[in-house]
Amino acid sequence: MPAETVRRALASHWFDRFARFGYAAKGMAFGVVGLLAARVALGQSQEQADFPGAFAEIGEQPLNAVLLIVLAAGLFAYSGWRIVQGVADVGGEGTGVKGWVKRGGYVLVGLSYGVLAVYAAGILAGWSTDDGEIRDWTASVLAWPFGQWLVGLAGALVLGSGVVELYFAFSRTFEVELGSDDVNRFERFCLLCTGWYGHAARGVVYSAAGVFTIRAAVQFDPDEARGLAETFRELAAQPYGAWIVGFIAAGFVAFGAYCILLAFHRHIPNEGLMQGQDARPGRNE
Repeated sequence: MPAETVRRALASHWFDRFARFGYAAKGMAFGVVGLLAARVALGQSQEQADFPGAFAEIGEQPLNAVLLIVLAAGLFAYSGWRIVQGVADVGGEGTGVKGWVKRGGYVLVGLSYGVLAVYAAGILAGWSTDDGEIRDWTASVLAWPFGQWLVGLAGALVLGSGVVELYFAFSRTFEVELGSDDVNRFERFCLLCTGWYGHAARGVVYSAAGVFTIRAAVQFDPDEARGLAETFRELAAQPYGAWIVGFIAAGFVAFGAYCILLAFHRHIPNEGLMQGQDARPGRNE
């Protein structure tokens, strides 16, 4: 396919809607995880407050097949948008070291949401959800040569992502995602509030999950590793844990609302592809 044809497709309003559909689906997924985490805060410790658990919860609702198909399609759209953002340099990041790092981050984020899209579709085929998989994977990796270092590195990356989320929240760096022309004052206020709260909540829980993974590596004990659902349970077991998890759960719901608002107001920097213009910088999530 000629490169010019690809660029025209990416610069079209259809691609813009494709990306926005992805943000809406992402918001739905985070919102359901937040509601499941709220149940954990209320003492329902059996709840699996993570993305597989969210997909399973959606699969139990009326019209479950339709909801899961829409969700899977939306997550696939978000995955495609992020991969294209990195590969085609839609955001004009450039080919310097910083540009390649950011573009590589977009691709990795896209691939991770692609996996979630496959998992959401798999629920329709009867796939089960198991929040003990993180411990199983950790045990397998620890048995590899240099496995302890690999698990520690994975934990450091998760912890780093949590710190970055907190930085985005308190520096308000996420504002770069907002358009400037079609957002009234009330909408911008809602975007800023939900964006700040959502990024802060994600930062707290991702940082905690990273610490648990590093601890698993240091102690050479896979039982110390925690996925998202088990991190919520671990935090709920601490003093004032119900309040902590309640705060984070509300933050995940807020982040879901933020993503849905972005579906309408996010700056999708694809319009400048045909003109060769640099677009506003995006960031990976």
